[in-house]
Amino acid sequence: MIDVIIVDLVSNYFTGIERYSEVLKSKSRHNIRVHHLIFQTYKCLPKVIVKDDCFTALLYLPKHIVNVKRYKPLYFDLIVHLLSPCISSMQNIVWHLNHLNLPGIVQILQDRLGGKYLLAFHCLPWKYSISRNFERYTKLELLYRNKQFDDFRKEENSGFDYNKPDKIICMSESARCFLEKIHKVDPFKITKIYNGIDIETFQMKRDELTILYSGRITKDKGVLDLLDAVDEIVRSTDYYPKIKFAGYCHIPKHKILSEYSNLNIEFINQVDLESLKKVYATATFGVVPSLHEQCSYTAIEMAAFGLPMIVSDVDALSEMFEDHKTVLFNKLVFNPGVGLYADKKLFVKNIIEMIENKELRNKMGNNLRRLFKEKFTGVMCEFTYNVYESLFNDNYNK
Repeated sequence: MIDVIIVDLVSNYFTGIERYSEVLKSKSRHNIRVHHLIFQTYKCLPKVIVKDDCFTALLYLPKHIVNVKRYKPLYFDLIVHLLSPCISSMQNIVWHLNHLNLPGIVQILQDRLGGKYLLAFHCLPWKYSISRNFERYTKLELLYRNKQFDDFRKEENSGFDYNKPDKIICMSESARCFLEKIHKVDPFKITKIYNGIDIETFQMKRDELTILYSGRITKDKGVLDLLDAVDEIVRSTDYYPKIKFAGYCHIPKHKILSEYSNLNIEFINQVDLESLKKVYATATFGVVPSLHEQCSYTAIEMAAFGLPMIVSDVDALSEMFEDHKTVLFNKLVFNPGVGLYADKKLFVKNIIEMIENKELRNKMGNNLRRLFKEKFTGVMCEFTYNVYESLFNDNYNK
């Protein structure tokens, strides 16, 4: 029996990583049990819930304590004390880490309790500098584009040792390149597996002109580029689409509504998957305008519903789709003095084409449904379970 312990960090907004963990827990194989160790950034009492021989442990992650050296051992003693009754009889443990800011915890748990260490690499962390540290992002982007990988690694200085995990699952070739070229990870350790989900779909009438965005509402997700493009369309044409934002808003809503007062904007906020499915089924088309993106669950869920999309031609999105067959691609422009942003002229053109060409929308919708069934179903779990088993394969460990 292999016991997989998924290690997650949960905040006050839902992410694709949480969807990924839900999918892994929903499947089963006779020789694999999946457990869940959840660290929360908001206060909670520690508790362990056991159901059908699998446990879910909820713990508060107090940064002000974990970052103080003398308190760390006490905190880890607490974790081990809580988990020991559940894992004392386990022989083959996989610590499945989903978050790059928890490696210290996983390595200490591995040292104290044994097992293998698997990293699911969900993001290229340096790209978050797009909205957090413009100067740093520009420097890294230039080094990466010029293939100055050694200089890039020194400048990035992430502090994360990508060679520590026994195995890494990545979601794109861009991620594989980052691991191999920048951090010199043994290619044999890396497996690419696209995200997936089994989702029950249904068709509803798409009558009102509605553009759907789903996910975190932030600058690096391309939200401002989307608003600028629609604003241009409203000012220069007779089209007046509604924009629906479904997700946690990191940009103050009043600021968006004030700066784009002539647009028809509706905020749905965070909703559960069942409610979100109804939005997928009624929108005219979706947008995934991210400035960086791995294997987007939003795009996968839209594909399942045959919702035609405009997506950024970047990272994993470039691999997942084909222009004018399944999506319309938006090019991104990099300007060292300005940053990374969508080609506004092309974005406007794509939106107008999507509005006017119903035949194209129908064609893409049908192609997206087929693509979803071929590539992005819950078969992800089977591939991932194979990786778990490989960690205990003698041939792999030689």
